[in-house]
Order: sequence, then structure tokens, then C-alpha cells
Amino acid sequence: MNKDTLGFFYQSAKSPCAVEMNIGQMRKYYPNSPIALWEDLGEDSKYVTKRWNVDYKRLYRLPGGKQEYYKSRPTNGIAEGLKYLNRIFISCLTTLKDVEWIMHYEDDVWLNGIITEFPKSGWGGGFAGQWSDELLSHLQEKGIKTGRSTLHGACGGVVFKRQLFIDAYLNIQNIDWKIAADLDPMVSDYSDVYISYLLSHNGGYWEEWNQWEQGGYEDYKIYKKPVIHNIKMWYYHPLENLNIINSQDKVKFFLQHHN
Repeated sequence: MNKDTLGFFYQSAKSPCAVEMNIGQMRKYYPNSPIALWEDLGEDSKYVTKRWNVDYKRLYRLPGGKQEYYKSRPTNGIAEGLKYLNRIFISCLTTLKDVEWIMHYEDDVWLNGIITEFPKSGWGGGFAGQWSDELLSHLQEKGIKTGRSTLHGACGGVVFKRQLFIDAYLNIQNIDWKIAADLDPMVSDYSDVYISYLLSHNGGYWEEWNQWEQGGYEDYKIYKKPVIHNIKMWYYHPLENLNIINSQDKVKFFLQHHN
């Protein structure tokens, strides 16, 4: 499989240790693939731009409230969610314009090897919940297929076809996001749910992807698949603390078996 068929969209905030470790893993397995790194609440990770050949874009968002705690959560309401989708769209047309597949990367994703198979449906990842019953009824009334295709499957590490996202985004004006958020609060809170909801409106049927698995958090387990989600050991630490973090027993165990 051609490695260059995959590109990475990655937004972070105040997690330079996670960015350092994750970009290193991307380049270990995909040395030539394009990476679009977007960062807000500072420019802690700008240093990676030249060393790892990363396309870096600085964002400007005022901190406050819930955003201060969920530093890596780039959405807090519909306006921020739509801006997030726009960043992916911009990346599709610029940094990632020559790839077939895009991985939605987050600070708690760990690349553990080369991907050997992509979802047949056009996008896939891991299970992360389902729409509310009220939103499912709304989708059924609109004639949008429900069930497995409407799972919140766009969390960190999901992959989707670039053209599928572009086509869906060009029809974004046909989605009533306020109704969706009123029927299911998940829609307004999480960036991955915006991706999932957008793709579902374009006939993008989510598929459970056999290259992705849900890891624990410092749990002394060994994971075998190339994409691991929920690895939060490097969250919210300044870069100067990286060696201290990596010297911890659980982190050393993880790196020994997943690096």
C-alpha cells in the first residue's frame, strides 16, 4: 500500500509534549506524508514545523471557562464547531490536496505502525457512542440512514476519504446544526461529532475499522493495532518536562512496546 495515500489533520492546544511525541511517530512510519498542524491558545508547538516538515498554522482563540480545562477540545458551541470543519476543508484543498485518505489526529492518538487496510465505506474508526433517540428520529424523518452509520465514529484516529469530506462540506448549508445540537448536546461539544454528523449527511456510512483500537491510560497493556486512541500521558505538559514524563515506569513500559 502506498504510504503517500494518507495525510494527517491535527489540531492541538497547550500540549507540546503530545505533539512532539506524536509527530515523531507519524514521521517514523510516514516520513513523506503531509501533516497539517493547527494550534490555538498559544504557539507551543511551532518548533516542529521545520524539523519534521509540518505545515503549521497558528490560530487565535480566547481562553475561558470550559475551554481552559479541555485545552485540546477546539469546539465549544456551533460557531466553533463550524470553524473546525472549515479548517479541515482548508487543509483538504491545500496541505492535504494530494492524498486520498485523511486521519483526524488528536493529542491522545498514537501511531503504532503502518496502516494496511482502509475502510471500504469511505470512513471508519472506533465506536464512541450513538446519537440521542431524539436526533435519530430527526434523521429518520429527513431520510438519512440511521443505525451503525450514525455512530459517533469520528474520534481521534478516524480516517476518511478526502473527497468524501470535500463533497460533504460543500453541502454544509443543508444541515440545521442548531436543531441537531438541541436534540443531542454532543453535537455542540465535540469536534469529532461535527465530522461524523457532516459525513452522515453526505451518505458517508461509518464502519468499525480493524486498524483502530481503544487503549487505556497508563494501563500496562500491549496493543497490536497501528492506531491507538486514548493515550493521554503527554497531555498539557510544557516541553521541558518531556524527559521527566518519559522516565515514569508506565510511560517507559508503553514506549518499550509501542515505539
